[in-house]
Formats: sequence, structure tokens, C-alpha cells
Amino acid sequence: MSQDYREETNTARENKMRAILKEAPSYVRSFSDYMSTGKRELRTQEAYLFDVMEFVTFEQKMLRLEAPADVTIEIIDELSQDDIQEYRTQLRRVRMNSASSIKRKLSSLSVFFKFLYAREYIDVNPMTGVELPAINERRIIRIDKEQSSLLLSGILANDRYLYRFYRVGNEEFSDLKVVCNRYQVSCSEAKEWAKENQLSLIYGVSHLIGEDIVEESRVDDISEEIRKTREPVKLRNYAIVSLFLASGIRISELVGLDLRDVNLSDGCITVILKGGDEKRVYFHSSVSKILRAYINGTDPEKLFSEDGTVLGRGDLLKSRKRCDALFLSTRGTRMSTRSIELMVKEMVQTYLPDYDDRNTFHVHSLRASCASRILLETGNVALASSQLNHKSTAVTSKFYAQLTEEQTRAEVAKLKPF
Repeated sequence: MSQDYREETNTARENKMRAILKEAPSYVRSFSDYMSTGKRELRTQEAYLFDVMEFVTFEQKMLRLEAPADVTIEIIDELSQDDIQEYRTQLRRVRMNSASSIKRKLSSLSVFFKFLYAREYIDVNPMTGVELPAINERRIIRIDKEQSSLLLSGILANDRYLYRFYRVGNEEFSDLKVVCNRYQVSCSEAKEWAKENQLSLIYGVSHLIGEDIVEESRVDDISEEIRKTREPVKLRNYAIVSLFLASGIRISELVGLDLRDVNLSDGCITVILKGGDEKRVYFHSSVSKILRAYINGTDPEKLFSEDGTVLGRGDLLKSRKRCDALFLSTRGTRMSTRSIELMVKEMVQTYLPDYDDRNTFHVHSLRASCASRILLETGNVALASSQLNHKSTAVTSKFYAQLTEEQTRAEVAKLKPF
């Protein structure tokens, strides 16, 4: 991973945090300073700060104050367990946050209030005695070897697409703007309402029209127009998914890859890990062929084309522009984590329509798929732990135990009763 990219990402996070802190009360700025002196990564600091300011903004609106900075430390000092429980109810019932999201946000508040109490900003910690939501151990979301093959062949075929639409009663609409036009309501007003209530646009439109809106999707044969727009990125998408499945790297590590980080001769890439250390990650020779075809735009073995030519990285790189990133967007710039997340999710929903977990599948599930393949084929926990750069083999062992339990359950289910 490029050090330049890492520095750019960190600078962007620092700028976001500065923008948040401009509206923050002084005690929140002190908390931010405290976090920056520890070993927490900027990504973690940003998440903590966002969660804390979300709570401060909630208190501001409850008290009808003009700005978050008006929530003084005296107001915070008067908070009780009941106030925290009220916020928790707001997260669950109004904002429809999941149990895991609520637990994360309350955990951030717990760290925040411990800091305030330790520094004697407040006399009582309102989080004392507040129980965090119980989270059941997450089931492993992954795809097996056959599903991986179907997914990759589907991406290469480029013959299907996911059509998303909105249903209001018995009517279908291609876009929320069309819904607004049909019911003669203002889309900008819906956006404003959704923003004020920290909800998505679909809830804003639903609120204005007075009807429930359901977002749905179905897989259709691809039109020639859509196929042509997707063709230039077909091999890129194929290479991304292949690399995820073969290496088990994180999405942040993949996004940060530059051309110089790829060593096709040795079949490896160099990534920068969470703590900033560099590591070489190896993969199968078949992935080297995919990456070579994508990077060079040639296919001498005719693995991905009939005539030996393919649309590769050079076709995405815009003239007179320079970008060292390995994976490029259609604008010729480095792909974002969000664009890769959306691409992977859409490809899974499109080409694995019978897969039970297609709606909950995430790009991180490809990492789990890689770990599963290593563990099931080798049984080597240390190898899987090293490949995925887990903090310890205990993390991998826990993963392996759940994987083994799934296998046992599946095998027992096949046994016929006497």
C-alpha cells in the first residue's frame, strides 16, 4: 500500500475531525486531545468523536438549544442513567439502529464519560450501571468454492444486472424522485426532514406522502446499453474479487494498493497493515494471470477473451492524468472503499440469487471466505492467522470452532432417522 495514500487518508480524517470539533463544546475537544495522545488509530478516534457528537447533538435538540456548543458541561454533569436509556431508546426505535451499532455507540460514550469523570469535569458517571446490549456471536457469512466459481464466472459473463425499484402499494417506481413527482411533494423537503431526523431519504419521502415505501430489487437480463457501460470494468471487478478470495486482505489494504506494490513474479502484494507495518501477502498463480491481464490489457493465453485482448487498467486511465493506484474508477482515479463495497454486494446479489445470505453479504465476507478455504483445506490455524494477519491465533481458532460447528450441523442434518 502506498504510504502517500495512507497519509492522504489520515489527512482527510484529521480534516473531518477538525470540522466536527469546530461545533463541539470545549470538553469534547479535550476528549479528542486525550484520544490523540494514545495508541488509537485515527479511524478509531474519528468514530469515537462522531458517536460522542451524535449524543451531544441529541441533547441539544432535546433541550431546544441553538448549537451543540450550547450543551454545557453543567448540563452533562446533571445527566442520569435515565437520560442514557432515553438516548438508547431513540437509537433503537426512531433511528432503527441495530443492536451492534447501539452497543458500539454506548461503548464510545462509556469511554467519553470515564474520561470526564477521571478529569473531574463531572461528579457522577451516568454510564455507571448501564448494561450494553447483548450481542449474539455472529454467524460466519461466507461463500464456498462452488459459489465463488459461480460469482466469478458471472462477473466475467456480464450478462445480468440488479434492477432496484421502490414499491408504494401496488405501484413500482424506478427512483424516489419519481415517487415525489407522482405524489406531488418536494424531494428537497423530504431530504431536509430526513437530515433533521437523521434518517435516510426513503423515510423522508414516506413521511411526506403518508405511505409506506418498500425498496426492492430483482435480477434481470442485462440490456445492451448497461452491458457496454459495465464492460470496461468487468475484468477489474473480476480481479478485485479474485484477489480478495485468494489473499484475504482487508478492503482498506486493497484500496491503497499501487502498481509498485504488485509482484507478479513472486505472486504477492505488499500491503500496509493497521499499525503501519508492511507485509507481503501471497496468492495463487492463477491470480497473477488475472492481475497481469488487467494491468497490461492483454490476454495471450485467451483466458478471459477470444482474441487475446481485454479492457484493462489502461482503458480506465484517462489521458494526461497520472494515477499510481492499482484499481481505478471509471474516472481514472483510485477506487473508494464505498464503491468497492457496493460493487461486491451488487455482484453477489446478481450472480448468486439463490444464496441465502446475499442481502447481508459484505465485502468483509470475502475475507471470511478466504479464511474458511484455508482452514477447511489445510486445518492449519497458524497459516490462516498469518495470512489474514489476525492479532493472535486465538481469533482464528474461534473462527475455526464456529466453522467446524457449522460443518457438524450440516453433516448431522443429512443423517436419516431409524
